[in-house]
Amino acid sequence: MYLIKQLAKQMYLRKENRERPYILFLGAGISVSSGISNMNDMIDRFLTDTGNVSRDDLDKMDKDQRFEKFFLAIQNLSEVDRYHWLRDGFKNAAPSFGYQALTKLIEDGYIDTIFTTNWDELLEMSLMKSNKIKEKKDYRIYARGVDRDDFIISQFRSHAFPSIKIVKLHGELESRVILVTPQETSEFPTEFARFFREEIFRSRDIIMVGYSVSDQDVKNCMEPEHNSLYYVNPKPPNDDLLKKFNHLEQITGDDINFDTFMSNLAEAISQEEIRMRAGVPDKLLEKFSEDIQKIREDFDLLVEFLKNPKMN
Repeated sequence: MYLIKQLAKQMYLRKENRERPYILFLGAGISVSSGISNMNDMIDRFLTDTGNVSRDDLDKMDKDQRFEKFFLAIQNLSEVDRYHWLRDGFKNAAPSFGYQALTKLIEDGYIDTIFTTNWDELLEMSLMKSNKIKEKKDYRIYARGVDRDDFIISQFRSHAFPSIKIVKLHGELESRVILVTPQETSEFPTEFARFFREEIFRSRDIIMVGYSVSDQDVKNCMEPEHNSLYYVNPKPPNDDLLKKFNHLEQITGDDINFDTFMSNLAEAISQEEIRMRAGVPDKLLEKFSEDIQKIREDFDLLVEFLKNPKMN
């Protein structure tokens, strides 16, 4: 929790001093709690439903073999056929409370740039519920493969409005553009790679959530002596990633996920706003937060008791 409070202070100071905010980088790990199947389950279902592998043979295959078989099968499908085979994994999706917290951070000006490797529309669904910001007027979503790379780059370099920009690096499900095979995610085109390397990774500080940097096109844009990175993931980063950034903070552990991180970060920023504007000492604010947490826990116990009065 200390690192989240530290990040909250830094984000607050950047906003108050009108400095560029952190860039948020989102991976597939953020969407599972919103009802989207994880990639392993999608692959297993695809292989069996399409008849590429029997259930008995699938049980004998390890993860690498399943991925290899999946890539071989899907690379020969059209964009429309890919969509129809994969969309079942997204049909029950609804934004989790982590997306609600993220939307508030965007509304309040703490985040204005997001890059994501996800194909889903969870962030859009959450933003559509906002009463403070509206698409096209306040934010715009770009998807590689749908929007041209040179157009996306021009929107950043010209500081074009809207100021809040969200870029889907690997396509968009509902647009039937799904970049997933190693060939499709092995390397960005030259101009986009230069932009991503020099104007994003080299020039901006980043918060990376739910992403293990498994895509080669993203890896290729990371070089030594980048700026700072907050890495948020249940598992720690690999040694290769540790070498890429001058300053890397790890928020990791089994209890770390997108929802808890985003809600804790939003709450920490709210506390920082109160502390700075009212001059409240840190210790008093921490005591207040502990009291609020205890009230929440007692309320949860009361709700459980009312649901089941016979519980001990």
